[in-house]
Amino acid sequence: MSDVERLAVVSQVRQIRSDQSESAIHTLDLGSHSVKLYRREGESLRLVRTATWEILDAEISADQMVEFLERFLDGVLDLGGVTALATAAFRRRPKLADTLAAACAFLGISSQIIDQEVEASLMRRALAKESDVASLDAINVGGGSIQVTSPRGSTHLLPFGIADLNRQFSLSAEPSEREVGACRSFVASQLPDWLGEFAYTGGERTYLESFDVPLHGIWCSADDFERFASRIERWSNHDLERRSPYDARWMSGAIASNSIVVACLQRSGVNRFAPVDLNIAHGNP
Repeated sequence: MSDVERLAVVSQVRQIRSDQSESAIHTLDLGSHSVKLYRREGESLRLVRTATWEILDAEISADQMVEFLERFLDGVLDLGGVTALATAAFRRRPKLADTLAAACAFLGISSQIIDQEVEASLMRRALAKESDVASLDAINVGGGSIQVTSPRGSTHLLPFGIADLNRQFSLSAEPSEREVGACRSFVASQLPDWLGEFAYTGGERTYLESFDVPLHGIWCSADDFERFASRIERWSNHDLERRSPYDARWMSGAIASNSIVVACLQRSGVNRFAPVDLNIAHGNP
């Protein structure tokens, strides 16, 4: 099986509904852990499909990248209307960045590898559009980096993400091998002391809703979240994958992500946070 075929199997692409508009503008968010396609509809973005691809450690040729992107963008008739934003995996690996550039050029897709400062700025812009979370600090977590921002202009960049925490603390191993406490302590030690009430971005709200974690308006209480995190950190990988709100492999980052949220709650001392489904694509002009 080729790398692209393996990635396609791992991805188990979740197509939310078909997209057949030739004139539509799309943003392709190429993260280190997952890839997401958004379609602009007026002033809003609609998530068209998402997949877990874990590209940080994958070996893939330009031809294989072309094949993967063609499959993922199936149904998008005007590839010239697609803008790809690539993050940590492509920053870390120049060869992978070159592979992506060649594949996108072949397909006629506009692509850009953005640095952490740009990620932070896009995430802040996305939150600023939403009045109920615009005043909150924000935690934006990817496979290979984390950005912590405040509406007051403070930015704190961390050079590690979910994939790194999985490796360092065996969080994607079976329950008896996971070093959850050590991970939480490590992340908490890396967070800024100015962190207050925060929004946690990505697909967090959909994720918590799928597990029936109590939500009160925009908020999830620290107690409710910590009970949830403590419960599922004891689940096997099979059970985690079976309950995924996205594709099965998306849950390979669940324990690490939960650990980051708990670390943020403990570091900030707040008793609630706002889970949101916003991503950097929502801040892209």
